[in-house]
Amino acid sequence: ADGHGVQPTVDLPKLDEHKYYELDQKDGKTLEGENTRITDAYTEAFWGWLDKHSDYTFKSNDEIRADGGTPKYKLTPAQRFEYALSTTTPQGQDPSTPTGFTMPVYELARAWDTEDSAVGTDVRFPHTTGNDSLDLTVYSAGGYTNGTRGPVNHGPAKGDGDFFDLVRCGKAADGGTTYDNKCDEVKGPHGQRVVEIDQTMTDSGSVTGRNHGIAFYRSNGSAIVLWDDREATKKDPALGSGDKAGLSFDELTDLATSLPTDAVK
Repeated sequence: ADGHGVQPTVDLPKLDEHKYYELDQKDGKTLEGENTRITDAYTEAFWGWLDKHSDYTFKSNDEIRADGGTPKYKLTPAQRFEYALSTTTPQGQDPSTPTGFTMPVYELARAWDTEDSAVGTDVRFPHTTGNDSLDLTVYSAGGYTNGTRGPVNHGPAKGDGDFFDLVRCGKAADGGTTYDNKCDEVKGPHGQRVVEIDQTMTDSGSVTGRNHGIAFYRSNGSAIVLWDDREATKKDPALGSGDKAGLSFDELTDLATSLPTDAVK
């Protein structure tokens, strides 16, 4: 769905271009989001699309359990989180200082749940070898800017006019990892703006990830960011040049259009 419902609008703050900022889940909470009627609809639509379009399985991860057992995965829920803006150092070192600005987002929770059950977005597709990590974030109208020079992993980054961009095109570095993001701007099925990101991650000269991402800008002002991250594994520490993410850009766009149109609030 394109999202024709009325969306509350976020008013982004003016940032100091001489300071560094980061935007992340408030208080670092990763499994304490809020489940609502709307987020339940996102959960059902997200996994429902995968059930209908892909013969996936949850990845087996024996290392997680000290007793050698394999944890049981359950469908990762979409939840409502508060993103909080803080000032920080160029390296993102603590302590960071909250600015007081927060905004709502919907995203898939990413954290371990209990000892014998795990919340997981790591899946395996039959046409790939290894693991794909899926990520979904939904932004409200006004909660982002439209450029393509955003920070890597929500910062830290300078408070210039690019900080709230959802997309980072070109090359960027974060710690010891280099991201090479090749972007292509296309139209969605109803003329929506879609930015496709073909990302290659390298670390010490080895390719550690080949990922597909899209930013899908809906007509009501909200936006969806979807990632399919193709992970390196112990058996395949340096991904082969042809080993791409399991979901194509067209599939990611189709998944985005299948999601609910309810407001992010």
